[in-house]
Amino acid sequence: METISPSILYAIGASLCAGLYAFTAKIATEHLKDSHSFVFYALCGALVLGTFGFFYHIDTFVFSWAQIWTAIIVGIIDMSAFMCIMHALKHVSSSLFFINYRVISSLLLLLTGVLFFGEELSAYNLLGFALGFIVFFLLYENEKSEKKEKDIRTGMLYLGGAIVLAGLGHTIFKCISSEVDIYSFYFFRGLTAGICISLFLFVFQKKRVQVPSVGVVILALIHAVLFTSYYVYFLQKAYAFGYLSISYKILSYSIFIPIILSIIFYKEKLTLKRVLAFILTVISVLFFMY
Repeated sequence: METISPSILYAIGASLCAGLYAFTAKIATEHLKDSHSFVFYALCGALVLGTFGFFYHIDTFVFSWAQIWTAIIVGIIDMSAFMCIMHALKHVSSSLFFINYRVISSLLLLLTGVLFFGEELSAYNLLGFALGFIVFFLLYENEKSEKKEKDIRTGMLYLGGAIVLAGLGHTIFKCISSEVDIYSFYFFRGLTAGICISLFLFVFQKKRVQVPSVGVVILALIHAVLFTSYYVYFLQKAYAFGYLSISYKILSYSIFIPIILSIIFYKEKLTLKRVLAFILTVISVLFFMY
């Protein structure tokens, strides 16, 4: 086997961070009455970190309207995808949503990488993708639902919107990853995302921010640190040094982190299908190294 590509290691790092910050969101959703306040404070934390990074590296900042507008556009796209996800989960089960989301978005970015970025995948890489798709079907759980057919159709429409928007956001980020000033980009993206999510929560949904407890502040800060590490450091470098298709596929395996932690801390059931899916995931990542 050849030396492991740095992009693979960065993609694994991004996947770990993404999985951990997804688990903090799970904790907030299940234990906090006002999870929207957690989202707001976590976003504020990420913006504070982005602001610190921006001004700490201000001496390297080169003003560019193109980069600023790209950051703003990506921020709008990311928050629009987030809103689609929130609406979709009101109409379809989380298992149905996330399995389809990961499978279809991975396929979309696989085609994008090959057709638009000229990525040449080996037979081992393609086998890794094939195993990856099997993994998600193994993880699918057919939850009993009383939702009406109309609700499911609506949920699938939002699912489609989330996939297209996520694919567009990752494609743009890949395009600029090797040349972008990541600190200023993250700052302007975070500022835009903060404005969008605030409008969504407090203007359109009429939510109110509660005074946070110490636990909420700590959890939101951990969430913000994990997301910042994922986006600013690992994902940017994975895309700058490696393939969009492979990096995103490895990123999609972040779904295992909350599953594993839920088994440990929430005593969720460890099934044979989950064990097999995890083993295939490890094999899939190994195939991406060839």
